[in-house]
Amino acid sequence: MGRLAGIIAHEINNPLEAISNAFYFLRRHPSLDAEAQYCASLAEQELARVAHITKQTLSFYRESQQPVPVSLSELLDNVLELQARRIKANGIILEKVYKNGGTIQGFPVELKQVFLNLIGNSIQAMAAGGRLRVRVDERLEESTRRSGVRVSICDTGIGIDPKYTKRIFEPFFTTKDTKGTGLGLWISRGIIQKYEGTIQFRSMRLASGKATCFSVFIPGLSSPRSLELSTSLAVG
Repeated sequence: MGRLAGIIAHEINNPLEAISNAFYFLRRHPSLDAEAQYCASLAEQELARVAHITKQTLSFYRESQQPVPVSLSELLDNVLELQARRIKANGIILEKVYKNGGTIQGFPVELKQVFLNLIGNSIQAMAAGGRLRVRVDERLEESTRRSGVRVSICDTGIGIDPKYTKRIFEPFFTTKDTKGTGLGLWISRGIIQKYEGTIQFRSMRLASGKATCFSVFIPGLSSPRSLELSTSLAVG
């Protein structure tokens, strides 16, 4: 299986590298104005993230970098900027509450993957509009009394059917019919567990409709422990 994974990763990464190189030259082409150069730069960054995720998912890549300080508020702003067009198209009201920068030691690419998954799910749940609330604060975890950073992402979308609540973190389980792989939340939980953190959710019915809130807690100032990617990220 390891050899097969290596072959697949190699075949996928070859065209990804070609596309990345094309965007590299496109971004620097003199015919582009500032806005077009900015859009090309965003595409180039996202292609790099796709290549990273592909290697992780196929257990073909081992993170060699040391963890670095990551401001979760800045990272969330970057994710929201990438999703700005979808937020506007769906008529979603965005509310940000950053009590602090929420700086931890970690790997920006994989943390960005977690919050792209969670925010993307919230936007999909509000196709007819709603309110998206993103909050960052430092706090003590009640059960362990550990200090850390909590990020909560709440939406007023369609909610989660109670019959699915025990399964949403299972691999390949999805409520999106053919539009979802069922891997996003499973991979996200694996990444947060690598940081010895937790990811939880609540979905409730309110007088004004429904609300769903995902809460991610990451212990502060601690480096993520080593975790075999084949355990948390590999596609079985």
